[in-house]
Amino acid sequence: MDEERWGFEEDDEWEEDQPPSTSDPQSEDTESITGSDGDAIITVHIASTGQPIAVKLEPGWKQSVGPRALHGSVVAAANTATMQALAWQVENPQGHDLHMWSSSDASQAEESPLTAADMDRLSQAADAEIKQFMERATANVDSPVSRESAGGHVSGTALNGRITECSIDPNWAASARNAEIESEVLDVLQALHTEGAPNQVIPDSPAINEIMSLLFDPQRLMRRTGLIPRSSPTEPEGDDRQ
Repeated sequence: MDEERWGFEEDDEWEEDQPPSTSDPQSEDTESITGSDGDAIITVHIASTGQPIAVKLEPGWKQSVGPRALHGSVVAAANTATMQALAWQVENPQGHDLHMWSSSDASQAEESPLTAADMDRLSQAADAEIKQFMERATANVDSPVSRESAGGHVSGTALNGRITECSIDPNWAASARNAEIESEVLDVLQALHTEGAPNQVIPDSPAINEIMSLLFDPQRLMRRTGLIPRSSPTEPEGDDRQ
């Protein structure tokens, strides 16, 4: 689209010196997967869990693609990043599904006693959470979801985790700063991910997380249920007293 210069060469040069509008994906406490469109003018960063965490536009994108074609670049980049994240999950199943329980901070772990009644309530809460998760997953399968950015300039539709449509107001995109576009695109991608079909094998919920963290720490489970004695906070373990 060389004939459409849009008149924003100076704006693009100004953009080059601006800090990124979205969070730095390298600062996230998770694996970061990226995907770009065929023209490499937009990059979408996705966590290994599938959650979009950042969007970055190249400074000269308005001369390469143009505001009227930007929506197609967003769809291509987002879906490429999603496929890369799914491939990572297949190659790293334990890291994706189990790290949240196995790597918990022992210094902050709950140590209050668990009675039989407590365990029963925890089990019932987990059952309810699983039922809710399954109902949501069933309702979302083959059901498209559509969301609009808070600013109202970007909207999108997803089906089973894949972006099928994206709409960006070309007049707004032609004059908006990269930071503004990146923010609204990320807003829509995150909303579509949240409302789309869950990609978790096990739901991330309080009761289930508590049960799984106990199963991954048998010593803590036995301490809390009274199967082994607790060490006194004032007496180190292994202290031999006469």
